Amino acid sequence: MAMRDFIPFGWGTKAAVAAPIASGSTPYHFLAQTGREILPHEAWNLYKSVSTFAIVVDMIADQVSSMNTITEINGRPVDNHKLDEILNRPGFNRTRRHLVKELTVQHLVTGTGYVNLIGNLRHMPVAVDTYLTKHITHVEGADGWAQTLQLNEPRRSINFERQDIRGNMRWFSKDGLNEMLCIYDMSGETKGRGLSRLQAVRADVDLKLSSLQHNVNLMNRGASLSGVLAYKEKLTPETAEAIKQDIRTSLAGAHNAGGIMVTGGGDVDFKAVTQTNKDMDWGTLVAEVNKCIVSRYNVPTTIFNSESQTFNNYEEGWIQFYHQAVLPQFKIIYGALARAASERTGENIEIKHDALSVDTLAGRAVERAVKLVDAQLITPNEGRQTIGYEPYLGGDQVLGPPGMAPLYEDYMTDLTDVQFTETSRRAGAIGEAHASKSGFRALAYEET
Repeated sequence: MAMRDFIPFGWGTKAAVAAPIASGSTPYHFLAQTGREILPHEAWNLYKSVSTFAIVVDMIADQVSSMNTITEINGRPVDNHKLDEILNRPGFNRTRRHLVKELTVQHLVTGTGYVNLIGNLRHMPVAVDTYLTKHITHVEGADGWAQTLQLNEPRRSINFERQDIRGNMRWFSKDGLNEMLCIYDMSGETKGRGLSRLQAVRADVDLKLSSLQHNVNLMNRGASLSGVLAYKEKLTPETAEAIKQDIRTSLAGAHNAGGIMVTGGGDVDFKAVTQTNKDMDWGTLVAEVNKCIVSRYNVPTTIFNSESQTFNNYEEGWIQFYHQAVLPQFKIIYGALARAASERTGENIEIKHDALSVDTLAGRAVERAVKLVDAQLITPNEGRQTIGYEPYLGGDQVLGPPGMAPLYEDYMTDLTDVQFTETSRRAGAIGEAHASKSGFRALAYEET
């Protein structure tokens, strides 16, 4: 006799099929059970559903999109470059901040960001657009890389075909006026498609969602446990196994939390189990899951969790936040945009962050530049360049302590023909040094 024979379905009918489980009752449970990669639309749904995940992603994206940039060509800063003009007014009712934030969020959530460069392929684009990663499909070629990038939005579809130009893969539309730029940090199982950081903590995210759903069901049902079923009659192994299966279907799982199973036909003793509010306190579990998500995105817990903050570790936490989370993401996004612009113009374009525009970074950047200049490891102009300042005349020399006279290096062109020249001017004193084959010989002149 199986457990289903005791369930009074249909008032008089013994055999019955277990009630179906709603498909939305455990929406993300499958993530923890499979080893496949999280699909872009799944990651996007988690971003919209898990508060900790969304907060962390937005924290990084807000800082990346708000940072001022310095555009350099061949290592020299330039003002009002065409690339800056395009990024400041990318079109589609966006500003630079809107464009960069949308792109950064897509990259952090799904591992890949897509940018559409619009205009003549041999010149700077006239507009820049970005898409949801879930709307892009990779059609692999013979080498495993995408031969076609298919954009499938609700109201339009565009194919971008691959062309190999000077060893670089680029994807263009058929009309030749659109280029699709794929931005990712590292590939997952598909070449050219990034791996979401959420992949490593997907089980933790699923655990948090299940715990929240569990507590909601307990609260809706008065926070009471189901109880204990004790059969007084001896059960056969087959019947016991059938009962276990029915209990898993009817009572197990977050969606069945707090439920009571009603049976009929057999002699069953039911004992209710009391439950305190402490049993519903999953706060410790949720806190640990939050730490996993936060750590996966390199965000210090001291700036995420207010309970662990002090004045000193809060300030240090923001410095770590920029160096470990914001600046690496800045380099990924702007590095890809600069590379695409360089391929179109033939210039060596780089986009760097303006450290002085961020209070958290300004103090450390200036302090580091001053120490390097004082230690005579770099020139004043090199120090100014690291913090985004223009060079000044005479700033390309390393000055030594005695009278701050310029220091020069020895140049030996041949072992048999050694030449050494040093010129210094100091309060009316002039010195010359002459070299011979046997070594250096100095002729000193008295001060005049």
